[in-house]
Parts: sequence; structure tokens; C-alpha cells
Amino acid sequence: MVIVIEPSFDRTLILVGAPPRGGPFSWPATKAVVEAGATMRVPITFTPSGDEPAHATLTIDARHPDFFGRRREFPVTLPIDADTK
Repeated sequence: MVIVIEPSFDRTLILVGAPPRGGPFSWPATKAVVEAGATMRVPITFTPSGDEPAHATLTIDARHPDFFGRRREFPVTLPIDADTK
């Protein structure tokens, strides 16, 4: 699965939090400045470890790149669920 992030305002610093350690989900914890009209792609991999459903939370934060220390937008959390059935 791939999450596509497109900023709603000009030139944005996007921060993606790391996945839970040892879980069935993996994605790159990353930060990048995304220009207006561009997108950032976050690939998510699911490696099942049994028959139980799996859950994780992906956290995305958006900030103005020239004011890194001051948060401009609240973080967005996306629940990620998967089932092997």
C-alpha cells in the first residue's frame, strides 16, 4: 500500500513518524520539504505473523519549513488495519 501526501499550502515540511517496533507493518520514518503541487509517497509493507488482525498508527506532521521549531499544523494520525483473511 502507498500513502500519498499532498500539502494543502505552499512548500511544506512533512514529517512521518516511525512504525511500532517489531510489528507487522513497516514504512520509512522520513522528513522532506514538499513543494507546492508535488506529492510525497510513503510505502507501507504488511508482513503477517499469524491469523489475527493487525493495527498500527501512522503519524504525519506538517510544518512551515522555515519555522521548523514552531508547529503550524496539528499532526494527523491514520489508523492502519490489516487482516490475513
